[in-house]
Amino acid sequence: MKEGLVVFVLGTTGVGKSQLAIELAQQFDGEVISSDSMQMYRDVAEITTNKVTREEMQGIPHHMLSFLDLETLDFNVGQYTLQVIPIIDDIISRGKLPIVVGGTHYYTTSMIWSNSIISYDNLEEPKQQEGKEEEEEEDINTELYSYEKLKEIDPVSAEKIHKNDFRKIKRSLSIFYTTGKRQSEIYKNQQTDKKDLRYRSCLIWLKCSDAKVMEERLNQRVDKMIERGMIQEITSLFSHPSMTVEKTENFTKGVCQSIGIKELYPYYKLKLDYDKQMPSLESTYNQLHLEISTYKENLTNNSNTSGSLQLPPHKIYEFKKVTKKIDSLKKNLEKELKTGILLVKSHTKRYAHKQSNWIQKLSQNRLDMLHLDTLNLNDWSAKVLNPSKELVEQFKLDLKLTGLNINSIDQSNNNNNNSMDTEFPTIKEWKKYKCIECDKELNGEHEWKAHIDSKSHSYRLKKRKAEASLDFSFNNDNSDTNKVQKTD
Repeated sequence: MKEGLVVFVLGTTGVGKSQLAIELAQQFDGEVISSDSMQMYRDVAEITTNKVTREEMQGIPHHMLSFLDLETLDFNVGQYTLQVIPIIDDIISRGKLPIVVGGTHYYTTSMIWSNSIISYDNLEEPKQQEGKEEEEEEDINTELYSYEKLKEIDPVSAEKIHKNDFRKIKRSLSIFYTTGKRQSEIYKNQQTDKKDLRYRSCLIWLKCSDAKVMEERLNQRVDKMIERGMIQEITSLFSHPSMTVEKTENFTKGVCQSIGIKELYPYYKLKLDYDKQMPSLESTYNQLHLEISTYKENLTNNSNTSGSLQLPPHKIYEFKKVTKKIDSLKKNLEKELKTGILLVKSHTKRYAHKQSNWIQKLSQNRLDMLHLDTLNLNDWSAKVLNPSKELVEQFKLDLKLTGLNINSIDQSNNNNNNSMDTEFPTIKEWKKYKCIECDKELNGEHEWKAHIDSKSHSYRLKKRKAEASLDFSFNNDNSDTNKVQKTD
């Protein structure tokens, strides 16, 4: 472990991590380092990723923001760590305080532990791997990078990866072709190896104790992002040649992984069709409307006019038809936009829950962590800022404070297995589940439990039971009919 001190501000989306990081940097002459994988892209999705603005930075230097091009689709945690560790070391060497803030947990983990799952310390031949990652999908031998090949080479990893997730299949097989080691073996060895902190780590966890209040904050956050122009930002993003379903592998690569982009893609597609049809429809509508208005005006001014001024019936029919078509397009577009926004809010809350679960596990894993409640934002200074300042001050004065929980260390030393880290699933948890009712494949117990508790699964179960009941009733009716016929 290095002697330098690093402050980690952890928490879910929307709890004020960036605000606290900037305030601590002002107090302790610090610099902020982002560990948010989606905020690293330059000049795109500024609103969608809720990137801190220049004004909000208040002159505090920020690192690992806005340095990737939009075309970069395969930037990973290994590359991130290679770049961020020298930055942290440089900040410390200048006598300043590095403050890490962000929501991508495996990026944060790579800075906390010196031997994380994929990190700066155990990359093997990174240049060769990087080259493989940048290959175009069409240039890759599909047989060498197929799911069947993965099951043959590394059946344990195949249990964890979905058969249609080409990106992860390719990555897992690339590790084997490059290093000669199965990904599952590397994973297992890293789990059983004892980990050490990379730096003295002061960890602060911001959370909101009231789930309903937190949910409302997240909804308001999305609404504000929409007011700032998130919809326009996302729809303009799709016009870029790199932002296609095929190149981003169904929005699983690059900045397209940001919540909001995939959710609003159906709206974007419908908007394209809307914009294509509306000019012609509006032109037809205006022409017919003018003809009808002119006819009515002439009819009013010339009440005794002969039938030569009569409007042909097909004109009225066409006018009603085009009016109905325009109304239908507008309603469908509004409906799709509302659906997309609801999905953004739903997925934001789901991601916040996922972040909270990770931090909860991290806090149980040999680490001391200051828990602070952001429920009452009016009491920010007393409840959040001041306790954070006091903790950082303690770490600066007492070099014996490392961030490791002493009791957990003692307990771990008495355990021959070195207590595997709980923030990552164990190899034993890599298992596929098949839902016959929904015809869906789930990876791991967590996904399985989430699926069987979902509304869609419950709906299909009820539907199947209802269908089965109808079939049973129909068969019984037929049986009774047959019995009657035999009796006669």
